[in-house]
Amino acid sequence: MKNIFLIALFFSTAYLQAQTGSLFNYTGSSGLSTVYATDYQAIGINPANIPGDTAHAMALSIGETAFSFFSEALIKDDVRDIIFNNDDALDSAEQQTLALAFLNNGVTFDVDVRTIGLSFKATDAIGIALSFDGSSQYFSKFSESAASLIFEGYDFDEYIDTIIVTPDDTFGVAYEPLSLSELMNGTALRFNVRSDINLAVGARLINQNDLIIYGGVGLKYIMGYAYFDLKAEGDQTIGVSSLGLGIFELDENDTPSEIVNEVYKPVGKGFGVDLGVSAKLGEKISLGLSIIDIGKMKYQANVLQLNNVVLDTIRFSGVTTDNPVQLIQQILEDNNVLEYSGLTEIGVALPTTLRIGAGYQATNFLRIGADAAVPFNNVAGAYENALVGIGGEITLAKVIKLSAGASFGGGYNTNISGGFVLDFKIWELGIATRDIKTLFGQESPTVSMAIGVLRFKI
Repeated sequence: MKNIFLIALFFSTAYLQAQTGSLFNYTGSSGLSTVYATDYQAIGINPANIPGDTAHAMALSIGETAFSFFSEALIKDDVRDIIFNNDDALDSAEQQTLALAFLNNGVTFDVDVRTIGLSFKATDAIGIALSFDGSSQYFSKFSESAASLIFEGYDFDEYIDTIIVTPDDTFGVAYEPLSLSELMNGTALRFNVRSDINLAVGARLINQNDLIIYGGVGLKYIMGYAYFDLKAEGDQTIGVSSLGLGIFELDENDTPSEIVNEVYKPVGKGFGVDLGVSAKLGEKISLGLSIIDIGKMKYQANVLQLNNVVLDTIRFSGVTTDNPVQLIQQILEDNNVLEYSGLTEIGVALPTTLRIGAGYQATNFLRIGADAAVPFNNVAGAYENALVGIGGEITLAKVIKLSAGASFGGGYNTNISGGFVLDFKIWELGIATRDIKTLFGQESPTVSMAIGVLRFKI
């Protein structure tokens, strides 16, 4: 079976609204990127920092990569199995176990791969940066009845009153049927895959005595490859879908929008803007503020509206996968759980985020800082809530950089991050994780890694 989970993840060519995205040299510290990330690494973080106070005039990177997978419902071995070995179908006992595990528990994954990053200083005060990025993010949180409906189907015995078996069909009937919004109240399921082409400029605006102020702006052209957003609140179920990557194939009878079944053809396009400002107070204190992803996407292919219907009959035995992307495919297939109608297009706001950071250069070899990323909306790709991080970095023997930090929020558990970087001035490489605790435990894991081996500074 084609592993569409890995296609969706690793097709992404890199930058999500993660705290540090694919930045291997800042992921370990959790709290330094908004004020200290410079050159092309400031794209999607704070474009004001692009010129930076750095010795190098040019920077180039190929293939900086990061991924994270967090679940309150699963243990570490389950998460590894989902990511790397997820083609086996679930039996009925496993379906019931997962239904219980996912009650009111969340699952979050994101993947970032910066294909190419390039920056140079046009003058001593102006920096220009370019990158080819992409991102993939998934979030789900099911109410009790939604988890049972999705994983058990017509075996959901607290809702289904009788199961009818015929030579051609098997289905369950509810004598007191409820609407989808009633069954799924409190449920959210979001998935987003996109790639970005970024061009950003940062400039030193003020340089007086102990005050230096930088400003920056970034422009991005975005191609969307998959978008799914379902949320049930009160008596309403609101959902839209535009899925490419071959996840859920449609024909011309399903929707009036363009039909795209090719794996690597985008289903939506849009533009975004990043704005940032940063300040350096004396030799010790740095401050940063930015607003990332101001703009809108327009999806014009494979566009569906998810309808709020009364579920009196269920011809669905429950999903047979613990793979998040295949789960979306199965609940859409043959109107198993979700009924839909076609739309010509949908417009969706980008996951706009406010970033605030502060840093303190304690000594020549030690710096500490704090970061906060606050979502402006709750569209697919946005944080579930504010993400806050604190951390520090220490330099040993001039080339070794060790970092550690803590972060909480954003749809993840409280994490203890750590990183190791070798900086040979011209060549920099390293590895980091967003949660060291997962290396030593099984419960509520954040399985993550950020790695870069081809970062060059001249």
